Amino acid sequence: MKRGQRSFQLYRRLARGRYKKFITTDEAWFYLDETGGRRKVCYIKKTDPDYDRMIIQQNTSRPKGFIVWGGVSSQGKTTLRFVAPGTKVNSNYYVNKVLKPFLTQDLPHLAPSHTAKETVSFLNKNKINYIKPEEWMPGSPDAAPTDYSMWEYLKQQLNKTYIDSLDEL
Repeated sequence: MKRGQRSFQLYRRLARGRYKKFITTDEAWFYLDETGGRRKVCYIKKTDPDYDRMIIQQNTSRPKGFIVWGGVSSQGKTTLRFVAPGTKVNSNYYVNKVLKPFLTQDLPHLAPSHTAKETVSFLNKNKINYIKPEEWMPGSPDAAPTDYSMWEYLKQQLNKTYIDSLDEL
């Protein structure tokens, strides 16, 4: 199904105030080495005339970071849920640590842990309304408020102060 068709179907599903019964959730990586305003990122194409004048610095070590889960709806925001460093977010973790505590209406994102059989089975068994994989527009951050608004705001706030560890946060 084409993106335009999916977006129209999603619009119809959420029209007439039904969006008020939905919650959009997502998770995002936050990196501690990007705090305190110390890191500025610039993306430049190799074909750009100034490319050769740029100092390209690449760090091959994995930065200190963590995953945060959260959601928003017309009623407000969910409590943020921090995933312990080193935790693998699979369907079992997602059902037991995210869905059970937080979700009541909707699951609108297609990460593998969200669409795994165990996750879908949990949603169906508990009569939780969710947007099915064939209805969602993959790779569409413009359709997910968490991607274009919530995470960006939180990262900007985090960047204003120096934080060295998850415990400090």
